[in-house]
Amino acid sequence: MDPIQEELLYKELSLLPRPCYPFPDRVNQHIDSLASEYREWIDTDCDFTSASARAAYKRHRLSDIAARAFPSLSLEELRPVARFTSCLAIIDDFLDKADAVELERVRNEATALLLGINDREPPRAGFYRQVYLIRQDALACEMPQYLYRHFVDAIVGLLTGYGAEKQFNAADTPPPLNAYMTLRLQTSGGNCYAKYLCMQKNYRLLPNHVLQNPAIRRMHGLASLLIGYHNDFISLPKELARGGDVVNLVMVVQREFGLSTLQQAWARALDIHDDALGEFTFLQKSLPDFGLWQQMASEYAEDLGVMVQGVYAWHTQKTGRYVPGAYILVAGADSPLRANYGGLASRSATPYAVTYDDCPAPYTGPIGSFRLSHLCTSRTLPSDTRNTMQSHGHYELSQHDSQRNPQREDADVAGIFDFDVTKIFGHDNVIEPESWALIVFLFTLNQKAWSLSDSASLSESTQAYPEEFGRTYHAYHAGSYPFPNDIAEQDRLKLQSDCVKHLLGNKLYFAPLSLTNPPLRVIDVATGLGDWAIEMGDLFPGSIIVGTDLSPIQPDEVPPNVHFYVEDASTVGCWGSFQTQIAQEAFASLEPGGWFESQEIDGNICCDDDTLNPDGALAQYFGDLVTASERMNRPAILGAILKEAYEAAGFVDVQQISLKMPIGGWAKDSRLRSIGLAWQANLLEGLGGFAYQLFNRVFDRTSEETEVCIQYFL
Repeated sequence: MDPIQEELLYKELSLLPRPCYPFPDRVNQHIDSLASEYREWIDTDCDFTSASARAAYKRHRLSDIAARAFPSLSLEELRPVARFTSCLAIIDDFLDKADAVELERVRNEATALLLGINDREPPRAGFYRQVYLIRQDALACEMPQYLYRHFVDAIVGLLTGYGAEKQFNAADTPPPLNAYMTLRLQTSGGNCYAKYLCMQKNYRLLPNHVLQNPAIRRMHGLASLLIGYHNDFISLPKELARGGDVVNLVMVVQREFGLSTLQQAWARALDIHDDALGEFTFLQKSLPDFGLWQQMASEYAEDLGVMVQGVYAWHTQKTGRYVPGAYILVAGADSPLRANYGGLASRSATPYAVTYDDCPAPYTGPIGSFRLSHLCTSRTLPSDTRNTMQSHGHYELSQHDSQRNPQREDADVAGIFDFDVTKIFGHDNVIEPESWALIVFLFTLNQKAWSLSDSASLSESTQAYPEEFGRTYHAYHAGSYPFPNDIAEQDRLKLQSDCVKHLLGNKLYFAPLSLTNPPLRVIDVATGLGDWAIEMGDLFPGSIIVGTDLSPIQPDEVPPNVHFYVEDASTVGCWGSFQTQIAQEAFASLEPGGWFESQEIDGNICCDDDTLNPDGALAQYFGDLVTASERMNRPAILGAILKEAYEAAGFVDVQQISLKMPIGGWAKDSRLRSIGLAWQANLLEGLGGFAYQLFNRVFDRTSEETEVCIQYFL
C-alpha cells in the first residue's frame, strides 16, 4: 500500500468507535525508571535490528505495558514481566516472515532458558540473553517457583500460538472465528499477564481452589480475549497496510459473516468485544463464595480489570508504533531464516539480514527454575520480602513462629510441663518493621541436604531403620536422636502435635503473618511427620515450606510448595550449648529486622499445690530423663534460659510467654480437660520410647529395668 493510501486508511479507521473500559487507569510509580532500563536493554541486546529500528523501539516504550498493567509491583517485580513484554514484541516483529520450523526452534531454545535447562548466560547479546534474564529477574525478586512455572507455561503457549498463526498468514486467509479465539487466548499475552498478576498484592497466597475456580479461569480467558481484541482494533490499519497478517478480529468477522464493508466488520467485532467485556464485569461482581479468601479474590478480580485497562492504555498512547509507516521491517521477505543448534542465524545476502545471539549448550543437570540450594544462602532481600524460619528441639514441638506482642494465655490450672515461647526481634540497630530477613540456620543445614539428587540418593539408606529394644530408630546419623521412629511413635507424635496446637488456641504460628503478610520461606527443622509443614503449605500456597528430619516418615502426597529432606539438626552439636550454638548462630544468620522464635518444652513435671512426691516413681523417672538428656547434650529443660540466652547473643525486644500443659482430666475448664486427657495418653504412650536409649546409654540400664520403672506409675 502506498503512503497516501495508508494515511487515508489510518484516518478513516481512527474515526470508528473504540473499546471503552470501566476499570481504573493506574500507572506504576516506577514507570520512568523501568523505561530507562528498557532503553538500555534495546541498546545492549537488540543489535540484530537496524539503528533506526532500535530508535523506534525506544519510542514505543514497550516496558510501559507492564508498568500500566501492574501498578502496584515494585521495580524488581516489574522487571521479569517487562522484559517478557518487550523482547517478545520485538521478536514477534522479527519472526513475522519466519516459517513454522524456525518458530519451533525459537520456542524450544527460549523454553530451555526460561526453565533453567540451559542455565548459563548466552555468550552474546541478543534475544536469547533477554530470555535468560527473565529467569534471573524472577529469581532476584523471589518469585515463587510454582508461579514462575505457570508464567513460563503461558509464554511457551504464546510462542506456540505464533507458530499456529503462520498457516493462516501464509494462505492469506483469516481463520474461522472459533479458531481465531483459540489463537488469541494464546497469543494476546493476556494469559501471561493474568498468571503474573499473582505477584501483586500478595495474590500469590490465593489457593488453587480459588485460582482454579471456573469463574476465575473464565475471567483469565476473557481478559486474554479482551487484550487480543483491542490490540486488533488498534493494529488493523498497520496490518492492512503491510499485508500478510490476517489473524485479526475485524478481518475474521468480515470473512465469517460475509460483510461487504470494513466498517460493518468493525462494528460486529466491537459487539463481540463488548459481549466479552459484559461477561467479564458480571463475573467480577458475582464471584462464588470463597470464604476466608473472598476479599482477596474480589481484589484480584478487580485488578484483572485494571490489567486489561493498563494494556489498552499503552495501546492508545502516542508511542509511534501504530501510525502510518511505523511497521518495522527487520528481515526481508525473500530471506528465510536458517537455524543451527547453537543459535539462530540469517543469510547474509539480504540487506535486512540479522544474526541471533548464540545459545549455550544444553544444561545437563537437574531441571528446575529455582534450585533449593538458593535457600541455603543468607543475603539481603528487598524490603518487602517476608521470610521466617522454624527451629525446634528434640521434643519436636517447635511448630510456630512468633508474634510482635504475644498475649499471655490464661493458665490458672496447674500442669506438669511449662511450654515456653520466646520471640526475638532483630539486631540492636535501626530496624524497619517491614524489612524481614532471610532466616536460615546455616549451622544446622548441610549444603547437600538441599540438592535434589543428593537427597534422592539418601532414600534407601535412610529407610533401613536399625532396631533396638523392640523399636526402630533413624538410620541417618544413627544414634544422634534417642527417640524411636516406628508406627507407634508416629501415632504419638500426631497426638502430641494436636495437643500443643490446641493449647496454643489452634494457632499454627505466633508471627505477624497473615494472608496479606505471608512468609516467603519457612523451614521446619525436625519436622517429624511434617503435619505442621503441610498445614502451612496449604495456608500459604505461595510460600516455600521446607521440613527437615532424621527420618523420612513424612507422607508422599503433600502440597506442591512443601518439600521434605533428611538432615540432622545436631550435625555440629548444636544442642550442646543453647547460647553459643543456637542463639548466637541465629543472631549471626539473621539480617537486621529478622524474626526468630523457638518453642521449648521443659521436660519435667510439677504440681502447683506441691502434692507431687519428689521421691515417687513418676518424679524419679522424669528426673532421670532430664539428667540423661543433659549428659547426651540433648537438654530437656531450656525454657528458663531462653530469654537470657537471646539477650546475651545481642537480640532486642525479647518476649517470652509460658503455658502450662495439664496431665489428666482434672481441670474444670472443658478445653483444658480435653487437652489434659490427650496429653496423658501421649505421655503414657511415649514413656518407653523416651527412656530406652537414654537410660541405656547414660545409666547402662536394660530395657527390662526401664520397663520395671515405668510399671510403677502405669
